[in-house]
Amino acid sequence: MDNQFVVDVLSNAAYIGKNGDVVDSSFMFSVDMIGIYFSAHWCPPCKKFTPVLADFYREVNKNGKRMEIIFASCDKDVDKFNEYFNEMPWISFPFEDSAIDTLSNAYECQGIPYLVVIKPDGKLVSKNGRNDVGKKGDNCFEYW
Repeated sequence: MDNQFVVDVLSNAAYIGKNGDVVDSSFMFSVDMIGIYFSAHWCPPCKKFTPVLADFYREVNKNGKRMEIIFASCDKDVDKFNEYFNEMPWISFPFEDSAIDTLSNAYECQGIPYLVVIKPDGKLVSKNGRNDVGKKGDNCFEYW
């Protein structure tokens, strides 16, 4: 995986925050890690993992922002996307944004939930973030 390719995709992507606020891509350079979370409202394992990931996210960021997670929705319905995204404390690509497919292909996403963890320079840290978080909790942040 070409690190610069990932940085270019993420730098040029659009992001939304809570309440539909536009988020500038400069967030990438103010955190230690970035998670790309491929998930969907209709997926039972996703619905089970999302609260675990949200707890992890809050814990690693409780003393200052160290990690940002980007929701990469696999939903087919914008209303379900919005409903599911409202359960999450992080940012998202807009519904059906082309960056989602680009990154899904680049990281060989075969199923969901799927959490890819990278550094702001695009270097891959883990393609197995779901298991890392599930087994190590907030300690995995130090492991990465």
